[in-house]
Amino acid sequence: MRKKHKAFFAEADTWLIPTGNDCVVVFGRYYENEKVICIFNYSNMQQRIYTSEEETYKDLFTNKTEKIDCLDLRPYEFRWLGIKYK
Repeated sequence: MRKKHKAFFAEADTWLIPTGNDCVVVFGRYYENEKVICIFNYSNMQQRIYTSEEETYKDLFTNKTEKIDCLDLRPYEFRWLGIKYK
């Protein structure tokens, strides 16, 4: 999976995304017109996060599209969401 997406390359820009939830870590990566958002729920409980991300992303595992301005996560769930720019 990581070899397929340029945003996972070592040269990618990386930044943390605030969520208002200490149980969830979210960071973004960007490289050559590809952006990936990585979301990790480290809690044994369902968690809700809020982000300022307004774009629609595609889940890299399921190919479903979704917005992540408000997102509910199952216990220990992680998500890799991507978008490609032209």
